[in-house]
Amino acid sequence: MAEDIISAKIEEQELVLRDVLGSAKRFKGMIISEVDVEREVMTLTEIPVLPQILSFIEFYNLCQAQGKYCEEIESKWEEVKASGDELIRSLWKKYEKDERG
Repeated sequence: MAEDIISAKIEEQELVLRDVLGSAKRFKGMIISEVDVEREVMTLTEIPVLPQILSFIEFYNLCQAQGKYCEEIESKWEEVKASGDELIRSLWKKYEKDERG
């Protein structure tokens, strides 16, 4: 996936990994779940609702920095909830079906 990573950060709601040559690899909806320096391994985990959460947090921080409330933050929160609801529905469809036979 990526080698010789020297930095990692969130940029525009994506995980950005940079290698020793300065090349960047971008991952949407992923987090770093483990870093093992001894084995030189970094493990990424997909979090489907993460882009919506990061968008909400980014907008929240903007409101804080500007010292004002903006109604758009409510729609950002609704996006987070809708994405979470979709995850729950897909889980229910997958496993509830299995239990019923």
